[in-house]
Formats: sequence, C-alpha cells, structure tokens
Amino acid sequence: MAKDVRTPKTTAPLSPHRRMPRRAYTSRIGLLAKGKYHLGRGLEVGEGGMLFEGVPDLTVGQKVVITFQTPGAKPTVVQGVVHDIQEKRAEVKFLNLDFNIKRAIRTFVASKTAEEDQRVA
Repeated sequence: MAKDVRTPKTTAPLSPHRRMPRRAYTSRIGLLAKGKYHLGRGLEVGEGGMLFEGVPDLTVGQKVVITFQTPGAKPTVVQGVVHDIQEKRAEVKFLNLDFNIKRAIRTFVASKTAEEDQRVA
C-alpha cells in the first residue's frame, strides 16, 4: 500500500468535503491566537465551523478562540482549530460549540434563501 504523502491543503479550494452546510455570514469576528486578539470578517458559518478573512499569521492545526455574534442568538465565544488556510482566508472547525448556539446556527443555515443557493451553485 502506498504511503499517504499529502500535505495540508493550502492551495486547493477551502474544504470541498465539508460535513455541515454553511451559509454566507458577513459580520465582524474576533480571534484570539497566540495571545494576540485580531479582528476579521466572517464569510460563512455552519454548525461545524467558520470561514473568515483578515486574520494574519495562522497555521493549520493551531488552536484559537473565536468571538462572533450568532445569527438570531447571543454573542458567542468558542474554541476552534485552524483547518485550512488560503491567502488571507482561514477555515476553523469548532471544538466546543454549546448546544443552543449550534441550534441557532442550524436554524440560520436552514433559512438560506433560494437566491443564496443560486449564488453558491
């Protein structure tokens, strides 16, 4: 059997095999990484994680703390791990999402309009 020599995804499209659906989410986020707090902009959110831009100096596998306003709920602080990086965009998988926040995100994603679906396709 051949040895798997794949490197972390850095040039391929961000997560073509994501497990949870996401919805466009354009809002400011805060990110604590390596003891420094950065502001960025969310691009997509789902139960499993978030895609955002504008946060420098992240590495795949790095643990971070993300602060964002959950659509239709309260401000959220959640731990995550950097899953993918491409240029100035990063994708983080959530590690400890509260059940009520997960439900609020699921409701937000499920309410995606047909117009939004057309933009993705």
